[in-house]
Amino acid sequence: MHPLYAFLAFVGVLAGLRLWPILIHTLAWRSGLATATHDASGPSEEFKGRVTRLVLVAAAAWFCVFASVTFLVSYSRTYRGGWVALFSGVTLTSSLVVANYFLRLRRLQTAANAAPHSQHAKLSRVRMLLKRVSSSLVGHVVFLQLFFALPMFVLFVYLNYSEGTLTFSWGVWIAFVAVCGGLLMALFIWFTLSRWFVYLRRDTDAMKSLLGRGGGTVYRRSNNRSRGP
Repeated sequence: MHPLYAFLAFVGVLAGLRLWPILIHTLAWRSGLATATHDASGPSEEFKGRVTRLVLVAAAAWFCVFASVTFLVSYSRTYRGGWVALFSGVTLTSSLVVANYFLRLRRLQTAANAAPHSQHAKLSRVRMLLKRVSSSLVGHVVFLQLFFALPMFVLFVYLNYSEGTLTFSWGVWIAFVAVCGGLLMALFIWFTLSRWFVYLRRDTDAMKSLLGRGGGTVYRRSNNRSRGP
């Protein structure tokens, strides 16, 4: 695949990830799922089934629409490959979000059914640390400085040392390039991809309900306030 087409497909995936929550929120509010209330035990199995059907129907409609657009633009005479790559990336978004949705449901079900023990607690702390790293720009910068810039600095210092070309000024230049490379990569990943996943995690009660995290709490509180003490 041509590098430009791969980049356009990546841009299409990013555009799809940005548009997908808008579609889901609209369908959730139109169907009443966003305003549903739950008891203390959380969403019922019936509610989760309705949400799952909503996600699958939306993903299927998304796939059919953009796959049709991709097929139609394949007959265009100008920039055919670029348009096909772009809309192919948008079409692929439906598969990614469905896979992400079921993986989240599986993790939530596993966490609810698993007995508490030390290994599970340790894994939970690791996941919590990774979530904090992936939820902020500072976390991205620190992570990529440790796991990208530092290994690159050590690698190129070793290569120059083995070749006998390492000097103090050249070592400082390698460190500067490694740090700048890690910073630029953190900025690129955050502003093009990670921020949209944070948007999915931190958005309204409709999205929280879709992820099975006890949507409807706001409405219960408002109802309680309206009844008085």
